Amino acid sequence: MIKKEIICKKEDKLLNIISQNNVSYQTANKLLRKKDIKIDGKKVSKNETVYPFQKITLYLPEIENNIKFFENVYEDENILIVNKFK
Repeated sequence: MIKKEIICKKEDKLLNIISQNNVSYQTANKLLRKKDIKIDGKKVSKNETVYPFQKITLYLPEIENNIKFFENVYEDENILIVNKFK
């Protein structure tokens, strides 16, 4: 398993924050169903609201065919350009 930690910067739903941090929405849903996500050390199984400065820990499988990672190339208020790779 690959452990990835994210510090929340703004109040939002858990899946939105995870999908903004180089993990596909589909994979984030799968991790949530399997309870492979923790907020401040507590396992979660639903899409909760996360507040600023809370720590989200993801436990990603090492080999997963459908995991898609994204690299932000450019982002402003209206546009987001990403490189997508597996």
